[in-house]
Amino acid sequence: MLDVPSDSQTDGYSCGAIAAWSIVETFRPRANSWNFYQEVSPDPGEGVGPTRVVAVLRKLKIGVGVRMKFGWKDIQRSIDVGYPMLVGTGFEFPELEGDHWSVLYGYERGSELSPANLIGMF
Repeated sequence: MLDVPSDSQTDGYSCGAIAAWSIVETFRPRANSWNFYQEVSPDPGEGVGPTRVVAVLRKLKIGVGVRMKFGWKDIQRSIDVGYPMLVGTGFEFPELEGDHWSVLYGYERGSELSPANLIGMF
């Protein structure tokens, strides 16, 4: 399991900013959370989409790859080499590219990788 700081959102729209901040804290522990949040700037009605999150992460020199349809083995490999994953989950509103952001940073070893065995902030 990776050592990823755990932060919680305190409203109904900042999950993307807060989940991304956990990634920032992992790789840039001296970064300023207020500045980051202001740059990501989640909208109270819609939250934040991947374009803005990716741009801010890249500005902080954090390597980012955008992928769709990752398989369980891909997730396992990413975690095994030390990279937590920021993922958009749920598609009640497909135009928003997901309903919620989560960070995956571990899985239960010794068992077949499945959603029930993932460890993360959901």
